[in-house]
Amino acid sequence: MELFKEGRGKTVFQSRYLRFLSAVSLQNSGGSDNGTVTLIAATALVLIRSIGITESEISTESIANGCPGESTIAEYEYHVAAHLVMMQCRRINLSGVKYLTMTTDGGQRKGCEHMVKVFHFGVTDKDGNPTIGHLALDVDTCGKSSAEIAAAIKKSVAPIKSLLRPDIKINGLTGDSGGGGAVQHIHPKLIELGVMDKNSKYLRCIMHALSKPFENACKSAFGEQGLGKCTVFQLAYSAITLFRKLNEQGGLELVDKYSSKLLEVLNNSEGWEAEGTEMFPQAMNAYKAKIDDDDHDTIKEFTKDLRNLQLPVMTRWKTVPKALEFLVDNWVPTYF
Repeated sequence: MELFKEGRGKTVFQSRYLRFLSAVSLQNSGGSDNGTVTLIAATALVLIRSIGITESEISTESIANGCPGESTIAEYEYHVAAHLVMMQCRRINLSGVKYLTMTTDGGQRKGCEHMVKVFHFGVTDKDGNPTIGHLALDVDTCGKSSAEIAAAIKKSVAPIKSLLRPDIKINGLTGDSGGGGAVQHIHPKLIELGVMDKNSKYLRCIMHALSKPFENACKSAFGEQGLGKCTVFQLAYSAITLFRKLNEQGGLELVDKYSSKLLEVLNNSEGWEAEGTEMFPQAMNAYKAKIDDDDHDTIKEFTKDLRNLQLPVMTRWKTVPKALEFLVDNWVPTYF
């Protein structure tokens, strides 16, 4: 009862519990901060009332005042981040490792530029088996040139290295092989800046190396992707772009609306059905069988496939096969 004593009007939880609440609130990514703190206060109210403490003993207002607000939760997210970084640094120091490797990658997500930096190191798990540990430094943005990226990496690495044993060195680097952040361009600059050991090595992204043979084979067999190109790859790109635009304008509900209208027309238009049967009989028969199957919700399956579907480009690993698979499975609604 002392925790929620009348008149305090401030958060009553200890720092370690505020860190816990902030960490849990991160699971509500995309949700409102107001909704998070309301849920915390509501949970506290239910627990207090459930054990028989009445309004006269602890008022609802006192419970609300004693729970963390939006600014407190936001502040303790920084505490959680610092706590996790220090825990990982301690883990590295105690592990006895002498060398770290680093992955860097720049990009853009939802209009937000970022430069990711991650350390990797050898450790053992709780059963004593060798495994790889990871420490994400930050995703701070920076310039596009190799010099600007190298300087940004140094800025991110410096405070972390100050927490590590002085004998620990960064001797490996991997990342993209194109653009200003290409590892072959930033590696020598990182050595000059003292970020990486002079005997360190770099390795270009293996995932990109694996995608290049696939890209070359596709171009040889079907032609290139791009504006003005009449190939299946450009068809997939145009189709995914169409559905993404619909999703951006009205969400999957709008796609559902168009899909429902399509089903209605297909069921009542002999002309459309005849055209589909003549142009692509195998796909049309499979689509009609799916419509007639009570175990399948054609519209829901269609919109489900659209979730997290990226634009298919050869330089982005796995996006082209996924887009082509979607196109084949949903050729009838795509065509009409």
